[in-house]
Amino acid sequence: MKKITLLLAFLITSIGFSQQQEYHLDFEEGTPSGLASNWYTFDNEPAPAEIVDNPNLNGVNATTSKVMKIVMGPSNAFYAGVNNKWEDSKFGTWKIDMSVASNLTLTMDVHKNYVGTVGIKMGTNSAGTSFQITDQNVGNLVVNEWQTLTFDLSGINPNGDLSNISQMVVFVDWTQDMADRAEGNTIYIDNIKFNAEKLTDAPAAPVAGTASLPLDFESEITWSDFDGGVVSTVTNPYNNADNTSEKVGKMVKFEGKTWGGSALTLSSAMDFANNDTFTMKVYSPRVGAKVLLKVENSGDAGINYSKEVLTTIANGWETLTFDYAAISKTASYKKLVIIFDNDIMGDGSENYTFYIDDISLSSSGVVIPKVALPLDFESATTWGDFDGGAVTTETNPHSNADNTSANVGKMVKSAGQPWGGSSLNMSAAMDFANNDMFTMKVFSPRVGAKVLLKVEDSGNGAIFFEKEVATTMANTWETLTFDYTSINKANTYDKLVIIFDNGTEGDGSANFTFYIDDVVLFNSATAGVNDNALSNVSMFPNPTSNRLNITAQNIIKSAAIYNLLGKQVMSLEINKNNESIDVSNLSSGIYLIKCSINSVFATAKFIKE
Repeated sequence: MKKITLLLAFLITSIGFSQQQEYHLDFEEGTPSGLASNWYTFDNEPAPAEIVDNPNLNGVNATTSKVMKIVMGPSNAFYAGVNNKWEDSKFGTWKIDMSVASNLTLTMDVHKNYVGTVGIKMGTNSAGTSFQITDQNVGNLVVNEWQTLTFDLSGINPNGDLSNISQMVVFVDWTQDMADRAEGNTIYIDNIKFNAEKLTDAPAAPVAGTASLPLDFESEITWSDFDGGVVSTVTNPYNNADNTSEKVGKMVKFEGKTWGGSALTLSSAMDFANNDTFTMKVYSPRVGAKVLLKVENSGDAGINYSKEVLTTIANGWETLTFDYAAISKTASYKKLVIIFDNDIMGDGSENYTFYIDDISLSSSGVVIPKVALPLDFESATTWGDFDGGAVTTETNPHSNADNTSANVGKMVKSAGQPWGGSSLNMSAAMDFANNDMFTMKVFSPRVGAKVLLKVEDSGNGAIFFEKEVATTMANTWETLTFDYTSINKANTYDKLVIIFDNGTEGDGSANFTFYIDDVVLFNSATAGVNDNALSNVSMFPNPTSNRLNITAQNIIKSAAIYNLLGKQVMSLEINKNNESIDVSNLSSGIYLIKCSINSVFATAKFIKE
């Protein structure tokens, strides 16, 4: 197994020579060469460099280790390759003294799938070229096997600037004056070794998992690739009144990628018990770029929460706000993921560079209370936006015989959204051991609007159950029934999600306002529901404190009253069209009355004050 650190084996030379050292770029974790963000591919925008496990244990490199992978195609320049950015001196600075024999050779292990030439170059920290060799290993015929290439430095220009060298360049498949290379020429590189006098040390490689919030990029941070492009710490190229930070994060969405993503593990779990809002400064090349901020449980990616916001400024710093009020506060989140999607055509045909800074988590001052079922909106509840529009508590604008409640829930599906959703945390897990049916009153602007009622485990969004029902009435209250008999009763569900989809053409081009009320969970075995029978039954007053009057077009044979746990609390024979029932002895709450009419059971709900 290769050594994990940058080899600093000093060579003892004759008296009079400066102390020399062997530089060993081995791409292992914990070393500057092992960070993909320290390497840059060029020219004509090839795919980014990757640090990967050695995929070919053969030839001179048959050991398990990390190596660098570079892919070139015909659209990349003949001199395309990979280098470390000279001005950042990621590997320190060094000097080559040509009077020292051990300094005149550079070796490098390569594994390539093509016949072609590999070249090298070194450069100074002021952008000067120290030397370049592209005429050794010309047309090298070895493919699909690790080999060691040896570069003789004795013939380099002695008048070149061999001091203050800070850049190592590898030209992949040098094709000057030759036919274009094939698509997907791939080379793996390992064990670049050379001797030189050390002038300055390489900056310490940052350790993943030590970052914390707020995150300002003034210290070097190690991000990982999230199938896009790794965030690197760079000097702020747009230092102005909107962002005077010296250092910022940089991420490139590369050609061929529809989005660019990067992930960071934090030193401790983020505090969502006391906070609900993220802010982040962003510098984007265009208006309308999608920026998604996501948090994950570092041990279980299925536990996550994300919000997407669009940029409103092109080529200028702006602060984006991400509403995290609806996140499950019982789960632990230690991983931060940022994804940029800036592909105008949606085909990954362009490269874009983004800059980010000052990622902060704070409190908006809004507290989301937990509530219990049944939910009647007579007390205000704070819902979270579920990528649509949060439910608010409003005075019932359509109070009539079908719904006399004083307050109801209101939700707007905004234009541009194909659906509107809202979520609410419960004070305790919902009781599906004894219940299997939901009812909910809905006031919809049209017939056929889809209403989805979903329950989740707030600690793990992958555990859920949902049912979708279409409205049958427009601009009037109706009671929808959601069959939950198939739910897995072994799971815990303490989060309620309601989603409306009312885009007439399915394109989200219009605004629609919905109202909801009386969300009830009950046992269908003790409370059958038949809307056709209910349409011929009326009850008043509702709510009531003393007597409940029921009337039907047909003979009501009998009636029974149940609480929401399914327990029968009253029964009576009627055998006529109407009855006035004394309910004064019942405790305050919501009840179901089940009437037998022409051998059909009709069920309705009333509130005892």
